[in-house]
Amino acid sequence: MEASQRWATLGSDIVRAFVQHPQLKIHLKQLYQLNRHWRDAIEENVNGWIVKIDELGRDERVAVEGPELPERFGKLWKTLTVVNANLNLLEKLPSLKSLKVRGHDTTSFASLRFTAGNLTHLDLSGCRKIDAIGFWAIGHLTELQTLLLTCTKVSNLDLKQFCSGLPKLEELDLGWCELMGDDGMEHVGSLAEIKCLRLFGTRVTDAGLHFLKDLRKIQELNLGTCGAVTNEGMANLANMRELRKLNLGGTRVDGQGLKCLGHIGNLVVSGVQRI
Repeated sequence: MEASQRWATLGSDIVRAFVQHPQLKIHLKQLYQLNRHWRDAIEENVNGWIVKIDELGRDERVAVEGPELPERFGKLWKTLTVVNANLNLLEKLPSLKSLKVRGHDTTSFASLRFTAGNLTHLDLSGCRKIDAIGFWAIGHLTELQTLLLTCTKVSNLDLKQFCSGLPKLEELDLGWCELMGDDGMEHVGSLAEIKCLRLFGTRVTDAGLHFLKDLRKIQELNLGTCGAVTNEGMANLANMRELRKLNLGGTRVDGQGLKCLGHIGNLVVSGVQRI
């Protein structure tokens, strides 16, 4: 495809962004890919910043090369993906609402407390280097509604550090967190606004589910591959009348155990065949 044809197919917002900000050094091919299929165009091993600019209701997605943020544009950015970069740079983004951190080399999570206080969505999936100080910092993100910690080393004690500071949290993903067990569920049970909870691949048992019995707003619960969860533990879910999705694949629950959930309307259970 000729360059002129590619320009013609680009969205006007992306063309304007490229013309106004030539110092970003974005190739036309990259822009074309980002405009059509930006999710597929992002490489997992790319270092730098991938930014979504939300200005006047218009979405512009651009890739910024290198570890440094163009400071003059920082105030516009609402959604950001960070790859192996220094999170201290987030102080330049006062409007940031959504942050995804990718790459095992990122370690400066403690700075979240001071630089990302307005976050509502935080995705740290796969970040294995978050330490106790980092989890403590998460507990200061009082506006947070979504927290994704899949495949991290979050422990029961870490949950104690941050759960009490997240009164607005609605979605928590602890999938494949191998250090997570029943003691941590006591702190998860304090998240009164939680609507989506993923615990697949953890060490949670029936005893841990007891701490979740008062989560009345929960709509989705994933207990997949929690091999110690049995029919006995299902009684702890009986008061979750808003529950709509329940994953029990890889547990020891059978159709008999689901009888105590029969009063919950529109509940879809996967991994177990109802009687």
